[in-house]
Amino acid sequence: MKKRVLSILLALCMALSLLPTMVFAQETVGQAATEAELTAALADRANEAVRLTADITITTDVTVSRSVTLDLNGHVLTLTGESLFFTVSGQDTKVTLTDSAETKTARKFSINQDGAWVPDENGDKTVSGGVITGGKTGTDVYGTPAVNSGVRIQNHGTLTVTDVTVSAPVRNIRGTIAGSGTFNGTVINEDNLTGGIFNGTVANYKGREQADSKINGGIFYGTVANGYNYYIEIGEASLDGRNGGGCAGAGGTSRRVELCRGHFPVERFLLRRGGQQG
Repeated sequence: MKKRVLSILLALCMALSLLPTMVFAQETVGQAATEAELTAALADRANEAVRLTADITITTDVTVSRSVTLDLNGHVLTLTGESLFFTVSGQDTKVTLTDSAETKTARKFSINQDGAWVPDENGDKTVSGGVITGGKTGTDVYGTPAVNSGVRIQNHGTLTVTDVTVSAPVRNIRGTIAGSGTFNGTVINEDNLTGGIFNGTVANYKGREQADSKINGGIFYGTVANGYNYYIEIGEASLDGRNGGGCAGAGGTSRRVELCRGHFPVERFLLRRGGQQG
């Protein structure tokens, strides 16, 4: 009887030890080495994750309307075209950008006349690991920063960036930017921003969706700008300014605030009409 009980316990222990492997084996991961393969893998709902196996250049719009993890796997995803976007769209859409590569390859970049980060072996910018680059920035008729092509979040979608660098410009029309990843390009925030490291300008204003811009986390090394006659609420965040940034008030009028000069958490910071502190 004792031997039978011991045998049952041993079999149970072996089964439990195999459980994580069985669960991992059941996860479906799509592989992509070309633009066509990437588009197909992202559209295939059987794929819980999509992993790049080579650098890929996107030449047409890509819209992700389901929750999925995009593993850059140490590669470069380049966005080209005058008005091309990699779009995260949908209320239940949560796209996570990650990098599973054990070795993070360092690459050189430079910033071209369009404000885009482009691969350049003689460039003065270095990015290690997986990176999304390309895109194009500009200004609208009022001189406000604009994203003409790049990464876009809309319709209450969520983009979570972990250990990936997004050097392409980002426009958050109506959604959430989250995570702890690095953003090097211009970010237009018209809704929620809850985390990330931002080296470029973050311009906040109420856009066509009429959402109130909110920042509840993140570290900002560039300028945090408030759109004219609208307000932005900043909660737990770090404002630095070591890249020549600070806080810009409404109407394009630069207004450096004392809170922006140090690198420390800001418990409550509110920019209202005219960039006034509240």
